[in-house]
Amino acid sequence: MVVSYASDGLYADVSPNDYRDGYSLDLVLDTVTLSTSAGLFLLGKVVQNNKPAVTAGEITGLKKDDIFYIDRQFMFDFSPAPALASDITEYTSLAMPLLPVIGVAVNLNYKGLFSITVEYAESLMYSLGVKNLVKGMVKRFRPYAYYAGGNNGYYSPEYLAAKNPETAMSFPSGHTTAAFTGAVFTGMIFDRYFPDSPLRIPVWITALTAASATGILRVLSGNHYVTDVISGAVIGSFFGFIVPYMHDPGF
Repeated sequence: MVVSYASDGLYADVSPNDYRDGYSLDLVLDTVTLSTSAGLFLLGKVVQNNKPAVTAGEITGLKKDDIFYIDRQFMFDFSPAPALASDITEYTSLAMPLLPVIGVAVNLNYKGLFSITVEYAESLMYSLGVKNLVKGMVKRFRPYAYYAGGNNGYYSPEYLAAKNPETAMSFPSGHTTAAFTGAVFTGMIFDRYFPDSPLRIPVWITALTAASATGILRVLSGNHYVTDVISGAVIGSFFGFIVPYMHDPGF
């Protein structure tokens, strides 16, 4: 039951008729999804953390001509400003589920809040688990590694080999994976709880814009290739969609 709505701000245009109780946890389903998502996340971390280190000689011998043509057209050396900006947009995307959470909390729907929390944890563990697993198995040097052998490179091959264990973990983009998980999850949950709200489209646009900005900034920062970002967006979008979809009362 609707108790109240904020008189101004984000939910000012949302009427009580726009809201529905979307509490949808299931003992069997969530036992399976929580256990498998947590297991996948832990497995991914183990595989990633045990990936063999690279050597300075490997980095020095890298050739840009070996990179996929499209990726080669949009590769850059490391740049701190876009890297920092991508951190901000990633965290913004991860915080986006607060938008539907605010509306659910205003209505004192504590079951709904618990459901959102569990589903978001499942979505993130699945997407980050897959991301970590693939990063641990695929050896792909980040764009900035190809500039390390030159005189004007931001990093030296020796520094990357000794201090940066993620130098050969370019695929897929973790920032983009996380950002699109949060963005799509936000849209799905908002649609569930506020299916008739005039804010639905603005919420989707805002969430996907922040996630897309994350991917673009990861390319501009020299951390990733275009295909890394696209792959991360696909992984994040899939799990940001499928977990809420399986929990939706109409599923």
